Amino acid sequence: MLQIRAQQMTAFEQAALRRFEDDMVAHLAKFAPKHCEVIGESAVRQAIRLGMERAGKYGLTNRGPVRFFIELMFMFGSDFDTDPQLMWAIEVLNDPKLLDQMIKGDRLYENAMDYVEVVAGTNYAYAKEALRKASRVTFEELPAPGVRFEDAVLAQLREIHPQKVEYLGEGRTRTLIAYGRMLPAKLALAPERGAALCVGAMFAFGHGFGNDPLLPWICRTITNPAITDASTRTKRVHSKMMTYLDRVLANQDR
Repeated sequence: MLQIRAQQMTAFEQAALRRFEDDMVAHLAKFAPKHCEVIGESAVRQAIRLGMERAGKYGLTNRGPVRFFIELMFMFGSDFDTDPQLMWAIEVLNDPKLLDQMIKGDRLYENAMDYVEVVAGTNYAYAKEALRKASRVTFEELPAPGVRFEDAVLAQLREIHPQKVEYLGEGRTRTLIAYGRMLPAKLALAPERGAALCVGAMFAFGHGFGNDPLLPWICRTITNPAITDASTRTKRVHSKMMTYLDRVLANQDR
């Protein structure tokens, strides 16, 4: 009679996980080719492992739901599952009544497509225009903290991506701005322009942009020990973000 020891079962599981990871690397190279090319296979694998771990916390363990969870990370940031800009994802993932993970995955897909249609537009027209506008914002044009800071940032976000501001509503957008105002202290950025930069980064890349493995150039700049001046670090982060936006736009225009 065949007996499978615990060590053998663990080995089988690890082999299956490695196959899934390898398959996801190949899949993401087609799903987000330029992004994967820019960050490299090591960062892609790191994101896949993180996605598998986080998906499991929501009861998503089957191949299809886990794959879609990781795709959503590439679309909306690695921390999309806790991003207050994406309440449709938070509510589905944490719904105690959605016990069937396939149904939960289907609901996530439906909500994600609805969100994309409203915020990104047909063929991502709204999103592309927002990227073009954002890529033109110079460092000096970022609103500085002051009495009218929230109003100035809100107006700038409305100018860049009005559809997203309308979707979020003024209340949630102001909450995002207030949170962004506190981030420079956590990320060792200069408050003079760093607050508006953080708000813009959250708005574009997700609220976990500062330590997102899918945005390694931001994390490396923030943690670079050679950059000791907060103002220099802030300008460098802005420069890296603009370079990334330029690359995205160049790829879309091909």
